[in-house]
Amino acid sequence: MSEVKVNKLSPRSGTTVTLGDSGDTITIPSGVTFDASSGGLAGTLTTAAQPNITSVGTLTSFTSTGIDDNATSTTITITSGQDVQIGSTNSGLGGTIDLSIGNLSSSGGITLWSPTNGTHSIGFGDGFSGTDRYRGYLEYDHAGDSMRFATSSTERMRIDSSGRVIIGGTTPDTSAKLTLEGGDLRFNTDDKGILWGNNEIKGNNASDFINIVTAGTERMRISSGGNVGMGNQTTPFSTDATLNVDQIGSGFPILCHRDGTGDGVQISFRNDNGQVGRINTSGSATSYVTSSDYRLKENVNYDFDATTRLKQLKPARFNFIADADKTVDGFLAHEVQDIVPEAITGTKDAVQVWEEGDELPEGVSVGDNKLDENGNTIPEYQGIDQSKLVPLLVKTIQELEARITQLENN
Repeated sequence: MSEVKVNKLSPRSGTTVTLGDSGDTITIPSGVTFDASSGGLAGTLTTAAQPNITSVGTLTSFTSTGIDDNATSTTITITSGQDVQIGSTNSGLGGTIDLSIGNLSSSGGITLWSPTNGTHSIGFGDGFSGTDRYRGYLEYDHAGDSMRFATSSTERMRIDSSGRVIIGGTTPDTSAKLTLEGGDLRFNTDDKGILWGNNEIKGNNASDFINIVTAGTERMRISSGGNVGMGNQTTPFSTDATLNVDQIGSGFPILCHRDGTGDGVQISFRNDNGQVGRINTSGSATSYVTSSDYRLKENVNYDFDATTRLKQLKPARFNFIADADKTVDGFLAHEVQDIVPEAITGTKDAVQVWEEGDELPEGVSVGDNKLDENGNTIPEYQGIDQSKLVPLLVKTIQELEARITQLENN
C-alpha cells in the first residue's frame, strides 16, 4: 500500500482532482480546516452511500433534501427506545407513548390530506392480521363529510355532515340532532336530565321520581308508585289517585274536546266487566250515563212498596263546614244508606287504612290506620249519588197517583 502526503493543492478552475483508489485510506490530520469562506469549497460535495461513517463532527452552513439538521433547535427526537418526539422532548401518558407531538408554548396540530372521495383513519390494533389490525379506529369520510368512531372493529358512533350524531347505528333521524339505536340514554346522577333553555326533563334516583319543568317551574311529576301530578304542584295530592291535576291560574284543570258537534263520549269509565259509565256530549248538552241495558239485568220486579221507604228518608237543610255561609238541601249519607244503599258509598265513621299495594312506611302494616302530620286518623268520608233516589221517587208518585185515582173513583 502506497502513502501520499499532500501539503498543498491548487488546481485551476474546472480541474478534477482524484485522491486515492479503491481500498485506499485518506487521512485528514487533526487541526486541518476546510475553509469555504472565500469560495474555496463552494459547489456540491457528492458521496455514495457510506454505511461505515460513524461520526462527522460539526458541519456548518450545511443543507440537505429532507430532514435538515441545520435547525436552530431540536425539532424531531428519536429516543433510544425508538419513541418519536416532534416539537418536544417529552412523552405523554406516563412515558408510554411512541409518538409525541407539540409543546407547551404554542398551539399545534396534525393534518392528513386526502382526495375529496377518500378517507383518512387512525387505527388502534393489537395484532397484525384480520380485524386485530383495527380493533378501534377514527375515520373521516371525505365523500360524505362524516366522522366515524369504532370499537371492537365495529362502527359505534357517527357525526354526519349536518352535525347530527348517531349512536349505535349509521342512519340518522333527520329531524333529530341525536339518534340512539338499540339502547337507552341513562343518567346516573340525581336531578340531572335533558335540558333546553329553562325547560328540562330530569329524574331523582334517591326518590325514584321523574319531573318535567317548563319556564323554570316544575309542571308535572311521576312518583315512584306511578302517581302523576300535573299543574302547580311538585307532588301528587293523593297517592290513592293515579292522576292528580291542579289548577293553574284562573283557568280550569281539565278540558275535554271532541271534533265536530255530534253526540259522542268525552270520558269512559271501565272495569274488568267493560264499560260501566260514561260522560257524553251532544251539540249543546252533557249526559252522565250509567249502565242500564236490560241485557245486563235479571230478577226484574215492578211490584214493591216505594212510599213506605220514601217516607223514611229525612231531607235536611245544612251547610258544609268548609262553606259556612252557604245553606243547601240534601241528606246525611248514613241516614239514606239503609233505605237506598246503592245511592251511598263508604261506611259511617270510617277512617283511611293502609292497604295492599300501598308504599308502607317503616313500622307500618297493612290494615293499620293512616295518620296525618299531627298523628290523628284520617276520615274516609261517605258520599251520595242523589240520582239513585229517582226510581224511588217515581214509584212513590205512581203509588200516590193510584191512590188519588181510587179516591176520585169512589
